[in-house]
Amino acid sequence: MAILDWFNQKQEQQRKQSKGVQSERTKSSKARQPKKQTAQQTEVAENKEEIKKPLKLGEEVVGVKNTLTAGFQHIIHSAYITEKTTNMQPMGKYVFRIFPTANSTQVANAIKAIYKVHVRNVHIITLPEKRVRRGRYTATRTRYPKAIVTLKQGETIEVVPN
Repeated sequence: MAILDWFNQKQEQQRKQSKGVQSERTKSSKARQPKKQTAQQTEVAENKEEIKKPLKLGEEVVGVKNTLTAGFQHIIHSAYITEKTTNMQPMGKYVFRIFPTANSTQVANAIKAIYKVHVRNVHIITLPEKRVRRGRYTATRTRYPKAIVTLKQGETIEVVPN
């Protein structure tokens, strides 16, 4: 029996010690100091903050394909360059592909801000869908609307840089 008592006492001492260690761990975790960030972690955190910032109209964005400014990248898709549209340029009319949700006032404001010109008129042309066949199945292919922008007389836009 003495051996069992000694064994039980030993287990109780271990329990008390482990409880003391756990309570010290919980105390230290409550008063935990923030970890110091490395230079790479701070750069990543700064980049995340930059990404989360909302874009303002007219603010330039690095990496946008068609060199438009940030606030207007969901209004104007690209310049629509064909032989017919290049023949319209001496008359002060320029054609752009726009997104389906854009209206004429948004297009006019975007052109004013991007190219720093005075817009006199904007006509939006909604192109019809094209029927496409894939074997025996037919489908429709949606098309972007076009905006014909008329500028104030004497003003020009360099649509395609040299």
